Amino acid sequence: MQNQSEEQEIANSTEEISLNKIKQPASSYLLSSKSKLLNLPQEVFIEICENVHPKDLYSLALVCKQFRTILWSNSITTQQLWNKSRLKFIPQCTYLKPPGDLSEQKFVWLLSSEISKTCQCCGKKVEGSDRKLFWEFKVLICSKCAQERTISLEKLKELYDPDLFPENVLSCLPCISETIFRNSFDYLVNATSPGYYGSNPYYWRADVLHAENEYNSLRKDERENWVNKKQTEMRNYMEVIEAMRAKENNLLLENLLIRYIFPV
Repeated sequence: MQNQSEEQEIANSTEEISLNKIKQPASSYLLSSKSKLLNLPQEVFIEICENVHPKDLYSLALVCKQFRTILWSNSITTQQLWNKSRLKFIPQCTYLKPPGDLSEQKFVWLLSSEISKTCQCCGKKVEGSDRKLFWEFKVLICSKCAQERTISLEKLKELYDPDLFPENVLSCLPCISETIFRNSFDYLVNATSPGYYGSNPYYWRADVLHAENEYNSLRKDERENWVNKKQTEMRNYMEVIEAMRAKENNLLLENLLIRYIFPV
């Protein structure tokens, strides 16, 4: 069994996915057949993995470096592998696709409550109202970490010099409304209108620090182009998330109508 440092290395290499609480190996069969799997041609190994549940793929990636290299890759082949596994074993979400540059590995981790049961920041088990899933920030965290790792617009204005960190830089960053921050669940429903984040939205602190450092490292004549580029990237990403939420809202409404208004 791999030690804590090895598991942390894996987690860092897959966009901070926390694998510490996943039991391994994926099954007794996989452990007993490890040597046989290692000797398989890569294309055969990939074909086998396409028929393995995503939860077991995470466990399989912990078995050895060779498996981890294949399963943690961002290559087209690996992304297709995870996509086929997700569509086969989590069929209720076939209409969804990873927003922006989110990998399939991270997407299925956030999407499935069967797999993602721990806070990505502290490793604590999360459930019920303590479970905070923020697609905008690509994180699944507990309430305590949500409080510690986000910052409101009101607080930002108190802490930052507007000359060093102008407000238009914030328009480059994903944010969530205060309503979603207070009432986040493990599904995609948005309690606000698309594109509306209220008067006091919340930002991911790490995003703010990264944007501040990057913006202030540029020459003054470079900053406007940087802002325009980041605004376009952020707008495209948020549009995908809002489209996901719109589909989820429609499905929830249809299910409610069928269940309570027009029962079969």
